[in-house]
Amino acid sequence: MRLTVNGEEREFGGEKTVAGLLDHLGIDSGNVVVEVNLEILKRAEHPQRVLAEGDTVEIIRMVDGG
Repeated sequence: MRLTVNGEEREFGGEKTVAGLLDHLGIDSGNVVVEVNLEILKRAEHPQRVLAEGDTVEIIRMVDGG
């Protein structure tokens, strides 16, 4: 399946959920905001939101600072 992740077109094998994609990329879902096709997802939606061929995913990492 071909997805655009943070502006980079990438190829992934098999069906992926948002949670599965984050796990595949080694990203802790507790520290990010995920947007799929311009829709911001709630963290609770990550496990059931299935990604489709051609989806655009933006993963925004939350950073502590001051």
